[in-house]
Amino acid sequence: MYPLHSIINSKFNKELRKEFFGNNLIPAGKKFELILFLVLLGLLYVAIELSRRGIKVPKIRELAALQAIPEVVGRAAELNRPVHISTGIGGLSDEWAPMTIAGMAILRNVVEYCGKLGVPVKYFCIRAHMLPAMQDLVRSGYVKGGRPEIYSEDMVEFIGDGQQRALMAAMMGYITREKPAANILLGATFYETYISLGCGAVQGCLQIAGTPRLYYQGILVALADYPLIGQELYAAAAKVTGNPPDLGSIAGQDYNTVVCLILIVISTILATIGSALWNMLLKW
Repeated sequence: MYPLHSIINSKFNKELRKEFFGNNLIPAGKKFELILFLVLLGLLYVAIELSRRGIKVPKIRELAALQAIPEVVGRAAELNRPVHISTGIGGLSDEWAPMTIAGMAILRNVVEYCGKLGVPVKYFCIRAHMLPAMQDLVRSGYVKGGRPEIYSEDMVEFIGDGQQRALMAAMMGYITREKPAANILLGATFYETYISLGCGAVQGCLQIAGTPRLYYQGILVALADYPLIGQELYAAAAKVTGNPPDLGSIAGQDYNTVVCLILIVISTILATIGSALWNMLLKW
Protein backbone atom coordinates (compact mmCIF):
# COMPACT_ATOMS: atom_id res chain seq x y z
CA MET A 1 0.00 0.00 0.00
CA TYR A 2 1.37 3.40 -1.01
CA PRO A 3 0.55 6.52 1.02
CA LEU A 4 -2.15 8.66 -0.59
CA HIS A 5 0.09 11.73 -0.85
CA SER A 6 2.69 9.63 -2.71
CA ILE A 7 0.12 8.61 -5.29
CA ILE A 8 -1.22 12.15 -5.69
CA ASN A 9 2.26 13.65 -6.07
CA SER A 10 3.66 10.88 -8.25
CA LYS A 11 5.50 11.83 -11.42
CA PHE A 12 2.76 10.32 -13.58
CA ASN A 13 0.00 12.37 -11.93
CA LYS A 14 2.06 15.56 -12.10
CA GLU A 15 2.57 15.05 -15.83
CA LEU A 16 -1.11 14.22 -16.29
CA ARG A 17 -2.20 17.36 -14.43
CA LYS A 18 0.20 19.49 -16.43
CA GLU A 19 -1.05 18.04 -19.71
CA PHE A 20 -4.73 18.71 -18.95
CA PHE A 21 -4.58 21.77 -16.70
CA GLY A 22 -1.20 23.37 -17.37
CA ASN A 23 0.34 24.98 -14.32
CA ASN A 24 -3.08 25.74 -12.79
CA LEU A 25 -5.35 23.22 -11.12
CA ILE A 26 -8.39 24.99 -12.59
CA PRO A 27 -8.11 25.43 -16.38
CA ALA A 28 -8.33 28.88 -17.91
CA GLY A 29 -11.88 29.92 -18.66
CA LYS A 30 -13.35 27.66 -15.96
CA LYS A 31 -12.92 29.73 -12.78
CA PHE A 32 -16.04 31.83 -13.36
CA GLU A 33 -18.05 28.71 -14.19
CA LEU A 34 -16.85 27.04 -10.99
CA ILE A 35 -17.76 30.06 -8.86
CA LEU A 36 -21.21 30.28 -10.47
CA PHE A 37 -21.78 26.56 -9.91
CA LEU A 38 -20.84 26.86 -6.23
CA VAL A 39 -23.12 29.89 -5.79
CA LEU A 40 -26.08 28.06 -7.35
CA LEU A 41 -25.36 24.94 -5.31
CA GLY A 42 -25.10 27.04 -2.15
CA LEU A 43 -28.44 28.76 -2.80
CA LEU A 44 -30.12 25.41 -3.32
CA TYR A 45 -28.62 23.99 -0.13
CA VAL A 46 -29.60 27.04 1.94
CA ALA A 47 -33.18 26.95 0.65
CA ILE A 48 -33.52 23.25 1.49
CA GLU A 49 -32.01 23.68 4.96
CA LEU A 50 -34.19 26.69 5.80
CA SER A 51 -37.27 24.75 4.78
CA ARG A 52 -36.19 21.56 6.56
CA ARG A 53 -35.65 23.45 9.83
CA GLY A 54 -38.97 25.27 9.50
CA ILE A 55 -37.34 28.70 9.32
CA LYS A 56 -38.68 29.53 5.87
CA VAL A 57 -41.02 26.96 4.34
CA PRO A 58 -41.99 28.10 0.82
CA LYS A 59 -45.62 28.19 -0.29
CA ILE A 60 -46.43 26.99 -3.78
CA ARG A 61 -49.26 28.67 -5.66
CA GLU A 62 -52.41 26.76 -6.52
CA LEU A 63 -52.06 24.67 -9.67
CA ALA A 64 -55.10 24.06 -11.85
CA ALA A 65 -54.13 20.42 -12.45
CA LEU A 66 -54.13 19.67 -8.72
CA GLN A 67 -57.37 21.56 -8.12
CA ALA A 68 -58.99 19.51 -10.91
CA ILE A 69 -58.27 16.10 -9.34
CA PRO A 70 -61.48 16.00 -7.23
CA GLU A 71 -63.49 17.12 -10.27
CA VAL A 72 -61.92 14.51 -12.55
CA VAL A 73 -62.39 11.64 -10.08
CA GLY A 74 -65.89 12.87 -9.25
CA ARG A 75 -66.82 12.72 -12.93
CA ALA A 76 -65.56 9.14 -13.08
CA ALA A 77 -67.74 8.24 -10.10
CA GLU A 78 -70.82 9.86 -11.68
CA LEU A 79 -70.28 8.02 -14.97
CA ASN A 80 -69.35 4.77 -13.20
CA ARG A 81 -66.16 4.54 -15.25
CA PRO A 82 -62.52 3.88 -14.27
CA VAL A 83 -59.53 6.24 -14.28
CA HIS A 84 -56.45 5.43 -16.35
CA ILE A 85 -53.15 6.51 -14.77
CA SER A 86 -49.59 6.31 -16.09
CA THR A 87 -46.06 7.50 -15.31
CA GLY A 88 -44.87 6.81 -18.85
CA ILE A 89 -41.88 4.71 -19.85
CA GLY A 90 -39.48 6.11 -17.23
CA GLY A 91 -38.40 4.07 -14.21
CA LEU A 92 -36.71 4.49 -10.86
CA SER A 93 -33.24 3.34 -11.91
CA ASP A 94 -32.44 5.72 -14.77
CA GLU A 95 -31.91 9.42 -15.38
CA TRP A 96 -35.68 9.91 -15.56
CA ALA A 97 -36.22 8.78 -11.95
CA PRO A 98 -36.94 12.29 -10.53
CA MET A 99 -39.75 12.76 -13.05
CA THR A 100 -41.18 9.32 -12.28
CA ILE A 101 -41.06 9.92 -8.51
CA ALA A 102 -42.82 13.27 -8.93
CA GLY A 103 -45.52 11.64 -11.03
CA MET A 104 -45.97 8.86 -8.48
CA ALA A 105 -46.42 11.39 -5.67
CA ILE A 106 -49.32 13.03 -7.50
CA LEU A 107 -50.85 9.72 -8.60
CA ARG A 108 -50.93 8.57 -4.98
CA ASN A 109 -53.16 11.57 -4.29
CA VAL A 110 -55.34 10.65 -7.29
CA VAL A 111 -55.79 7.06 -6.09
CA GLU A 112 -56.70 8.32 -2.62
CA TYR A 113 -59.55 10.35 -4.12
CA CYS A 114 -60.55 7.30 -6.16
CA GLY A 115 -60.71 5.32 -2.92
CA LYS A 116 -62.99 7.90 -1.30
CA LEU A 117 -65.44 7.75 -4.21
CA GLY A 118 -65.10 4.05 -5.04
CA VAL A 119 -63.54 4.54 -8.49
CA PRO A 120 -61.26 1.81 -9.96
CA VAL A 121 -57.94 2.72 -11.61
CA LYS A 122 -55.77 1.06 -14.23
CA TYR A 123 -51.98 1.30 -14.57
CA PHE A 124 -49.84 -0.44 -17.20
CA CYS A 125 -46.31 -1.22 -16.01
CA ILE A 126 -43.33 -1.78 -18.32
CA ARG A 127 -40.54 -1.68 -15.74
CA ALA A 128 -40.15 -4.79 -13.59
CA HIS A 129 -38.88 -2.84 -10.60
CA MET A 130 -41.87 -0.49 -10.86
CA LEU A 131 -44.40 -3.29 -10.42
CA PRO A 132 -44.19 -3.70 -6.61
CA ALA A 133 -43.82 0.07 -6.16
CA MET A 134 -47.00 0.83 -8.10
CA GLN A 135 -48.90 -2.04 -6.50
CA ASP A 136 -48.06 -0.60 -3.10
CA LEU A 137 -48.94 2.93 -4.26
CA VAL A 138 -52.38 1.91 -5.51
CA ARG A 139 -53.08 -0.34 -2.52
CA SER A 140 -52.07 2.29 0.03
CA GLY A 141 -54.07 4.93 -1.84
CA TYR A 142 -57.26 2.91 -1.48
CA VAL A 143 -56.45 2.17 2.16
CA LYS A 144 -55.95 5.88 2.85
CA GLY A 145 -59.16 6.62 0.96
CA GLY A 146 -61.05 4.27 3.26
CA ARG A 147 -61.91 1.63 0.64
CA PRO A 148 -59.19 -1.07 0.74
CA GLU A 149 -61.62 -3.72 -0.54
CA ILE A 150 -61.72 -2.04 -3.97
CA TYR A 151 -58.07 -2.81 -4.68
CA SER A 152 -57.28 -5.80 -6.89
CA GLU A 153 -53.99 -7.05 -8.29
CA ASP A 154 -55.07 -6.57 -11.91
CA MET A 155 -55.28 -2.81 -11.42
CA VAL A 156 -51.50 -2.75 -11.99
CA GLU A 157 -50.72 -4.85 -15.05
CA PHE A 158 -47.19 -5.79 -16.16
CA ILE A 159 -46.89 -5.97 -19.95
CA GLY A 160 -43.15 -6.40 -20.61
CA ASP A 161 -39.95 -4.81 -19.38
CA GLY A 162 -39.04 -1.72 -21.40
CA GLN A 163 -41.51 -2.43 -24.20
CA GLN A 164 -42.71 1.01 -25.27
CA ARG A 165 -44.81 -0.26 -28.18
CA ALA A 166 -46.52 -2.72 -25.85
CA LEU A 167 -47.31 0.16 -23.49
CA MET A 168 -48.78 2.28 -26.27
CA ALA A 169 -50.85 -0.63 -27.59
CA ALA A 170 -52.13 -1.43 -24.09
CA MET A 171 -53.04 2.22 -23.48
CA MET A 172 -54.91 2.57 -26.77
CA GLY A 173 -56.71 -0.73 -26.34
CA TYR A 174 -57.79 -0.01 -22.78
CA ILE A 175 -58.93 3.56 -23.43
CA THR A 176 -60.86 2.50 -26.55
CA ARG A 177 -62.56 -0.50 -24.92
CA GLU A 178 -63.22 0.73 -21.38
CA LYS A 179 -63.64 4.44 -22.16
CA PRO A 180 -62.29 5.69 -18.81
CA ALA A 181 -63.69 8.97 -17.57
CA ALA A 182 -60.19 10.34 -16.98
CA ASN A 183 -56.73 9.81 -18.40
CA ILE A 184 -53.89 10.99 -16.15
CA LEU A 185 -50.33 10.90 -17.48
CA LEU A 186 -47.61 12.24 -15.17
CA GLY A 187 -43.88 11.50 -15.17
CA ALA A 188 -41.08 10.72 -17.62
CA THR A 189 -43.21 10.32 -20.71
CA PHE A 190 -41.90 9.73 -24.22
CA TYR A 191 -43.77 9.04 -27.47
CA GLU A 192 -46.59 7.43 -25.51
CA THR A 193 -47.61 10.99 -24.63
CA TYR A 194 -48.99 11.48 -28.15
CA ILE A 195 -50.66 8.07 -28.22
CA SER A 196 -52.26 8.22 -24.78
CA LEU A 197 -53.47 11.82 -24.92
CA GLY A 198 -54.58 11.52 -28.54
CA CYS A 199 -56.63 8.40 -27.86
CA GLY A 200 -58.02 9.90 -24.66
CA ALA A 201 -59.12 13.04 -26.50
CA VAL A 202 -60.93 10.95 -29.12
CA GLN A 203 -62.77 9.00 -26.41
CA GLY A 204 -63.75 12.15 -24.50
CA CYS A 205 -61.60 11.61 -21.39
CA LEU A 206 -60.85 14.45 -19.02
CA GLN A 207 -57.06 14.60 -19.13
CA ILE A 208 -54.38 15.70 -16.68
CA ALA A 209 -50.84 15.42 -18.00
CA GLY A 210 -47.39 16.71 -17.18
CA THR A 211 -43.74 16.06 -17.94
CA PRO A 212 -40.61 18.22 -17.77
CA ARG A 213 -39.41 16.77 -21.09
CA LEU A 214 -39.11 19.60 -23.61
CA TYR A 215 -40.30 17.72 -26.69
CA TYR A 216 -43.81 17.08 -25.37
CA GLN A 217 -44.83 20.48 -24.01
CA GLY A 218 -46.80 21.33 -27.15
CA ILE A 219 -48.89 18.17 -27.05
CA LEU A 220 -49.66 18.76 -23.36
CA VAL A 221 -51.08 22.19 -24.13
CA ALA A 222 -52.98 20.91 -27.17
CA LEU A 223 -54.62 17.79 -25.71
CA ALA A 224 -54.56 17.91 -21.89
CA ASP A 225 -57.43 19.68 -20.15
CA TYR A 226 -55.14 20.41 -17.20
CA PRO A 227 -51.45 20.39 -18.21
CA LEU A 228 -48.44 20.70 -15.93
CA ILE A 229 -45.84 22.52 -18.01
CA GLY A 230 -42.16 21.76 -17.49
CA GLN A 231 -41.03 22.02 -13.88
CA GLU A 232 -44.61 22.46 -12.69
CA LEU A 233 -44.62 18.68 -12.29
CA TYR A 234 -41.97 18.94 -9.54
CA ALA A 235 -43.78 21.86 -7.92
CA ALA A 236 -47.06 19.93 -7.94
CA ALA A 237 -45.40 16.88 -6.38
CA ALA A 238 -43.84 19.01 -3.64
CA LYS A 239 -47.19 20.68 -2.94
CA VAL A 240 -48.98 17.33 -2.71
CA THR A 241 -46.44 15.76 -0.37
CA GLY A 242 -45.87 18.90 1.71
CA ASN A 243 -42.36 17.62 2.47
CA PRO A 244 -40.23 20.64 3.60
CA PRO A 245 -37.02 19.57 1.78
CA ASP A 246 -39.02 19.12 -1.43
CA LEU A 247 -40.58 22.56 -1.03
CA GLY A 248 -37.15 24.01 -0.28
CA SER A 249 -35.66 22.48 -3.42
CA ILE A 250 -38.37 24.14 -5.53
CA ALA A 251 -37.56 27.51 -3.91
CA GLY A 252 -33.84 26.90 -4.45
CA GLN A 253 -34.41 26.27 -8.15
CA ASP A 254 -36.35 29.53 -8.36
CA TYR A 255 -33.46 31.39 -6.70
CA ASN A 256 -31.05 29.83 -9.21
CA THR A 257 -33.31 30.87 -12.07
CA VAL A 258 -33.32 34.46 -10.80
CA VAL A 259 -29.51 34.48 -10.60
CA CYS A 260 -29.23 33.15 -14.16
CA LEU A 261 -31.73 35.72 -15.46
CA ILE A 262 -29.77 38.52 -13.77
CA LEU A 263 -26.57 37.27 -15.41
CA ILE A 264 -28.30 37.16 -18.79
CA VAL A 265 -29.46 40.78 -18.40
CA ILE A 266 -26.01 41.95 -17.24
CA SER A 267 -24.20 40.14 -20.05
CA THR A 268 -26.64 41.56 -22.63
CA ILE A 269 -26.08 45.10 -21.36
CA LEU A 270 -22.30 44.69 -21.30
CA ALA A 271 -22.29 43.25 -24.82
CA THR A 272 -24.55 46.05 -26.08
CA ILE A 273 -22.32 48.84 -24.76
CA GLY A 274 -19.23 47.08 -26.10
CA SER A 275 -17.66 46.28 -22.73
CA ALA A 276 -15.01 43.57 -22.61
CA LEU A 277 -15.71 42.77 -18.95
CA TRP A 278 -18.02 39.82 -19.68
CA ASN A 279 -15.54 38.24 -22.08
CA MET A 280 -12.81 38.68 -19.48
CA LEU A 281 -14.96 36.84 -16.90
CA LEU A 282 -15.63 33.99 -19.30
CA LYS A 283 -11.94 33.66 -20.12
CA TRP A 284 -10.87 33.87 -16.47
